[in-house]
Amino acid sequence: MINLKKLSASTIIPLIIILSLLTIGILTPILTIVIFGAILAYYIRYISKKIRPYIKNDTLSVMVGMILFAIPIVLLLYFTLSQFLLIIQNYFGSLGQAAAANSTLTMTPISDAAKNLGLSTSITQTIVTTVQSGITQFVSYLAKAAVGLISSIPGLAAQMLILIFSIFYFARDGDKVIQYIRDVIPSKDSIFYNQVIDSAEDV
Repeated sequence: MINLKKLSASTIIPLIIILSLLTIGILTPILTIVIFGAILAYYIRYISKKIRPYIKNDTLSVMVGMILFAIPIVLLLYFTLSQFLLIIQNYFGSLGQAAAANSTLTMTPISDAAKNLGLSTSITQTIVTTVQSGITQFVSYLAKAAVGLISSIPGLAAQMLILIFSIFYFARDGDKVIQYIRDVIPSKDSIFYNQVIDSAEDV
């Protein structure tokens, strides 16, 4: 068992600095998610207040508000991703082929458009090759990013879990948090902080 009282200041101070930096490095991403959850909780609280006359329980009204808030976002993400994957499949085949930049890209519409300009065959072929190369690199980059995103699902799941809990507790107990802040600030600065909180609510 290490006796901290026997350690010198030259040992304790660097140890405290290292532990503080590690703590900041670990908590900074979580703190960002919690703050984002607090921001989204404003919207959830507004929705829950609208449905509270029909659902008397605070917890249940917040949960229903979160579901109603999430539905359009989930639908938007679903249709966006499905259309993106459909475009990749139509032009490149499978996602794996696109990520490997090993696919057959249909360039017939672009080739026909270049021919209609009345350019020579060599110039038309150069245009088609350039456009094909650019599209291939761009979609290959997007496909690799999508594959990387899929591989980071466990971390994203943990962040989403923290975000959901942050939204829920801020939406349900936001009044208590604001009241706590108002209680701990000095009385001489209360007007300023009240204006900041009211401005945040207006935004």
